[in-house]
Amino acid sequence: MNPNFLNVYMEHHAPRLNVGPAVSCDPNGHMTTDAVSAALIQQIAAKSGTKLQLFQIRNDSRSGGTVGPMLSSRMGCRAIDIGQVQLSMHSIRATTGALDVGLGIKLWKGFFDFYEEVDQAFQ
Repeated sequence: MNPNFLNVYMEHHAPRLNVGPAVSCDPNGHMTTDAVSAALIQQIAAKSGTKLQLFQIRNDSRSGGTVGPMLSSRMGCRAIDIGQVQLSMHSIRATTGALDVGLGIKLWKGFFDFYEEVDQAFQ
């Protein structure tokens, strides 16, 4: 989230520092997150005791997007746009919370511990 462009974010959908990793959603298809990948990571987060934040830009705005939608569709793999919350990404003054690194590690440890079990439930 970039504080210089607060008008493009949906109210109550902006991620907060020191809460947990953010899942980027975009109904216009500029992010690779879909319902299945979001459900998988939410189950993994619940099993690992991690809180996720869903982040969504306004429907009438254009996000920067990622290469994820192109890569996942061409490779036929599940994919999700998820990461540590930070203010002013790609800026020389990017800021993240002191707790966010540990919260991310907790989620990714849970991913490796629980992915197989959660994935089996979706099959």
